[in-house]
Amino acid sequence: MELKRRNFSSRRRRYGTARGIIVSIPKSGRTWLRMFLHAYCCALQHRPFTLKEDEIIASGLPDFVFTHDLWKHRSTVNLIDAIRRKHLVPRQAAERKPILLLSRDPRDILVSLFFQLSKRNRQFDGTLSDLIYDPRFGIMSVIQVMNTWIREWGGKTILSCCGTKTAGRTRASLLRLC
Repeated sequence: MELKRRNFSSRRRRYGTARGIIVSIPKSGRTWLRMFLHAYCCALQHRPFTLKEDEIIASGLPDFVFTHDLWKHRSTVNLIDAIRRKHLVPRQAAERKPILLLSRDPRDILVSLFFQLSKRNRQFDGTLSDLIYDPRFGIMSVIQVMNTWIREWGGKTILSCCGTKTAGRTRASLLRLC
């Protein structure tokens, strides 16, 4: 089944102005990458470090959209956001902007996600084994979302796997994005 990439939220406008789109499943290293990219871009332009969206846009720094896209769309409990497709990358942006798929070993994602959902957010009340088989957050959901992204964007994306074995590819991917 083909995913209809329509986003009816006010957030869709951000995709049109962004330099690129960085897509990941939670706990894949997105926060680390966001901090690194913004610190690097600020240092290049001799500007104070900022993560504030309005300051980044006003200063002329490269602006990136960081999203969990389909993962957030599938796992959201907010019906209004799901109907508006708030978390999906709009079709036009997906066709026109560079996309970096930030990936991590699904087993590592699930361990980190378990602690996030059960200990910090209190959204999941079960064991790690329960999370692995959970239809909303489990391993099958992680793999289905990742496979959908590869099918949809595999030919045009800048793929990056975070990890020690792929450090060279990660660096090359980031250089292409900037």
